[in-house]
Amino acid sequence: TRIMKPETARWGMSNLLHPDTKVQSFATGKGFGAGGAVTIAPDPTGAGIGTFSWGGAAGTNWTVDPTKGLRTSQWIQLMGADGQKFGWDVIKAGYTG
Repeated sequence: TRIMKPETARWGMSNLLHPDTKVQSFATGKGFGAGGAVTIAPDPTGAGIGTFSWGGAAGTNWTVDPTKGLRTSQWIQLMGADGQKFGWDVIKAGYTG
């Protein structure tokens, strides 16, 4: 059963921000689609351009990288910098093996 057209999914996972929008802090190099962040510039984790992702406050993160065929997800409940670091470490490990 198809839930939505492929072009609708591609649109929802593309950068919908105006080109003049400045994104800073944790989201540097990211744009935002209808359901999450999209990588629009080289990323220190190794995520390819077009990677769709989202991170939560307590270390919950997921990524889908269609250019490299990689999907990661982390579901922990650890508030603060330790939770975020764990999430980024898991993503990096997916690219480095």
